[in-house]
Amino acid sequence: IRDTSVTGVQTCAIPIWRLAFHIVQGAEWYAYCLAGRPWTDLPRATSHEALAQLRISLASLDALLLEQAALPDGTVEFEDEDGKGSALRSTILTQAYLHSIEHRAQIACALEASGYPRLDLDSIDLWAYEREGA
Repeated sequence: IRDTSVTGVQTCAIPIWRLAFHIVQGAEWYAYCLAGRPWTDLPRATSHEALAQLRISLASLDALLLEQAALPDGTVEFEDEDGKGSALRSTILTQAYLHSIEHRAQIACALEASGYPRLDLDSIDLWAYEREGA
């Protein structure tokens, strides 16, 4: 979400704004399961402002997920449309991580397939993150 123009988001063969929206929706679901954080009314990323709002929402959700990762593992209980459920904290966090990776890779492929310069995925991997001292 960080550097993609809205033009790129709207003109790709695969609607990237939908993937960006879905990534944030998923993060909201994991935040709800882990911490009971309520859902928000997310904007569709069809403008620069809406895309920026998604970016802000995702940063807040990522911070919550990192806080949850610092807690001891254990069973987390939540309620969804199927009733009461539970899962290990580590399972939910792993799913959050894998879900985001899956859709970010789809975004990278969609941009490249639509003629945008290839994203250097190595520049945003764990090793790059560590090099930046984050």
